[in-house]
Amino acid sequence: MHWKRNLEIEKGRCPLLYVIIDGRKGILEKLRGIMKAGVEIVQLRDKDLSTRELLELSRKAKKVIKDRALFFINDCIDLALAVGAQGVHLGQDDLPVEVARRIAGKKMLIGFSTHTAEQVKKSVSKPVDYISFGPVFKTKTKLDAVSPRGINRLRKAVSYSRHPVVAVGGIKKGNAGEVIKSGASGVAVCSGILDARDTYRATIELRSELHL
Repeated sequence: MHWKRNLEIEKGRCPLLYVIIDGRKGILEKLRGIMKAGVEIVQLRDKDLSTRELLELSRKAKKVIKDRALFFINDCIDLALAVGAQGVHLGQDDLPVEVARRIAGKKMLIGFSTHTAEQVKKSVSKPVDYISFGPVFKTKTKLDAVSPRGINRLRKAVSYSRHPVVAVGGIKKGNAGEVIKSGASGVAVCSGILDARDTYRATIELRSELHL
């Protein structure tokens, strides 16, 4: 209930569909298709853009998203605060979540990346709203990603965590349902939607697979 209440998601709308966007050409048009299809969270993540470029893109993305989904910024809590994003997603090597929570206060949502059982166990005491776990499958989005964790490790991560778990990494139409059966609260998708010519149709098809 804590997860649903804080993310303003009505009962019955879980599992979550969480889309990670980047700065590729035409991303705003792709985002319009995604929003038309309906998602709960959009995260902006692009390691290659400068801070100024991220600021400009995040402002434009937020105008497309409006109040139809929660908007998260990857890594940069200062940027998230500057554009009025509802959340920030932090990795293992980013600003410690305890520090981020002190800066952001209670209202901002904080997500936290985990890749191993030990990291999941350590996250139990951290002031975050959810954790991501992965990559579940092989992914081309993050070239420096660890090896695929697989469904069994995801299932264990869900059992170890007191926070909702969002599965990430190589998730697309055809394997998303299997991920949800593992107990994950949602799936985070990037190339599985962004690489599609029609992001509206790709989002609709993936969402239908989540509601088993």
